[in-house]
Amino acid sequence: MTGRERRLITALKRLHSQCVTSVPNAIPGLPASFARNTVKLGGLLTEAEAAATTLSSSGPFGLARARRDLLVNRLRDEFLTPARKIARMHAATVPGFHTAFVVPKLRSAVQTTVDVARRFADAAEPSVALFLEEGLDDDFLQQIRTLADQIEAKHREAEQHRADRTQTAKAFRSLIREARRTAWLLDAAVRRRCAELEYSSADPSASSPRPKDFSPATAIANWEHIFHVERDPVRKARRLKVQF
Repeated sequence: MTGRERRLITALKRLHSQCVTSVPNAIPGLPASFARNTVKLGGLLTEAEAAATTLSSSGPFGLARARRDLLVNRLRDEFLTPARKIARMHAATVPGFHTAFVVPKLRSAVQTTVDVARRFADAAEPSVALFLEEGLDDDFLQQIRTLADQIEAKHREAEQHRADRTQTAKAFRSLIREARRTAWLLDAAVRRRCAELEYSSADPSASSPRPKDFSPATAIANWEHIFHVERDPVRKARRLKVQF
């Protein structure tokens, strides 16, 4: 969540609180749409805050990624690097040993690391006795393949959580846009009602006369004091582009 979005949520929450408590009492005769949009704004803010909470923590994505990275480090440090050293020791006597065993670079892609580990195990299998003589575990090839499978599974899990996080971010921004639009509908309802009351004061035959102690100008000033919601920057930019 960006700083702009955080400030917008704060402003919308303050506006919603005032629309629930003080605005209906300060401006008489607000339309029913004002109450509906106030309720709608509250629901949108609740959903947006829940999405923001999810985005603020790494959650399942961070956990799956951390476990995947631990498995990658274990594969490199405990199996591939020692086996690579043994292969170099015997490179002069065993054809192909110098090029067959490669340890992936630290910043290699996860799938690249998995593929290299599997090729590593396949290349070592014909000469497994040599590696065992140098002190590696009897099942070190199986352990390499098992770790490669586990890394691949954790990588898929992390990518799924990343996709879910991306969808949550899209939903959050959609909720923010809708909440902003709803706030401007509330603004329109307040200004329209104040204009009606201003007109009714000049027209004695108006169906809804203005209360004697009500000042539309003061009501608008108070409303602008609590209404600090900017228009959608994208729509604002489009409008400026059309004007020029």
